[in-house]
Amino acid sequence: MRLGPSAFVDPGELDALPMQHTQQLRLQHYLEHRDLPYIG
Repeated sequence: MRLGPSAFVDPGELDALPMQHTQQLRLQHYLEHRDLPYIG
């Protein structure tokens, strides 16, 4: 079975995906299980 573009990826593969820096930061913060979002 082939997965479409909305499929989940391994966190180690996120750097290889085309996305803006702000999207990368959001994912990184989510993966760090932060209690509050970083604003600054």
